[in-house]
Amino acid sequence: MTIGRSGILGLVVAAAFLVPAADSAAQACNGTPRGSGLAAEYGVLAEGNTYGAALHQAGSLMAFGLGYRRRDVAADYSGHEGFLRTGLVLGGKFQICPGIQLGFQRDTWQVGDGVTLNANHLAGSAGVSAGLEQRLIGDLALIPYAGARYVFNILAYQLDAGPDETNVTGDTLSNMHLDYGVMLGYGKVFGGYAVSMNLDTKRPYIGRFVLGLSFGGGRSSRTALVAASERRRR
Repeated sequence: MTIGRSGILGLVVAAAFLVPAADSAAQACNGTPRGSGLAAEYGVLAEGNTYGAALHQAGSLMAFGLGYRRRDVAADYSGHEGFLRTGLVLGGKFQICPGIQLGFQRDTWQVGDGVTLNANHLAGSAGVSAGLEQRLIGDLALIPYAGARYVFNILAYQLDAGPDETNVTGDTLSNMHLDYGVMLGYGKVFGGYAVSMNLDTKRPYIGRFVLGLSFGGGRSSRTALVAASERRRR
């Protein structure tokens, strides 16, 4: 039996949900609520759009994220990308989070006359972000966040011009990225808008509309603090 890329992604997401979370905290510096959760997203590129899903999980000290996107740039230009991030969670309602991220992207361009250009893009980044989980009314919470990352890219281009003609070339590139956005959470539901910007070009790389559900630890910050205080008194 053969498992396609979508099947492998489903297995990874299912396995991640089997990992129990520690005492849950909001992952405010990445714009996600407390505990674990799964979100769908629709993104707008400078040219084209994306759609995909992302999983997050936050404990009392560490936070993790895993995501996948399908890229549709043009009728003859499409691709896939995925990322894995991890970082420390420092603070309470206001957080500062140093972290690292690894991403892979593969684009395919049908040049014409049987010629195909495949672009493989491996990116590693490190940076720091900050966010605030602010309760508004009842279970309604506002989560604004922003962060900066230094990104190092390794690019490999594969030109297929026929069964016996394949050329591979490579390059490296580094730049700074700015990530920012705002999310609203109500109970188990959260959603909002997020932007990633390349500071070299000074234009948004992608703007994403996000809608998701959180699982476990869906209490507000004040409820969590009260519960922790009661446990210490016992």
